[in-house]
Amino acid sequence: MVVSARKLGSLIFLAVLLVVIGYVILHVKEHERYDVYIVFTFYLNIGIFLIHILKEVSKRSFSFCLFFDMFALFFFGFAALLQFFTNQFIWRLQAESTEVLICNLIIFLWAVFFYSGRNVKIVLKGNDFNKKYTMRKNARYILCFFSIYYVVLY
Repeated sequence: MVVSARKLGSLIFLAVLLVVIGYVILHVKEHERYDVYIVFTFYLNIGIFLIHILKEVSKRSFSFCLFFDMFALFFFGFAALLQFFTNQFIWRLQAESTEVLICNLIIFLWAVFFYSGRNVKIVLKGNDFNKKYTMRKNARYILCFFSIYYVVLY
């Protein structure tokens, strides 16, 4: 059985990430005091970033999207999780559990919109030099709705 270098690299990367996640789970002191929903949202965010990294690695060996996914995984996933477990935040701030939960949900919603936005197709109309770029009406209405919703919400 022949395994390509790209698949082997993604499998090694996945194995290293699973070891790091397992280490964090097993070696956190007083893990009973943490809310299950908060830990679940951390692993949900890590999972969505990891899935997109593996998809991107299967397409290309390196790309800007892969670089961004790695950044998001380490800084929105692992670094935030370790800060929460050790209760040591930047500039010695203290975060409440509800703040962390809301922040994780916002990151998750952002990731869902960002990754679904990668799949929006742009249709070119016209043959002249000044081409119009349009989206399907459904996608346009959905994006406008969520944009207005978040502006009003915050």
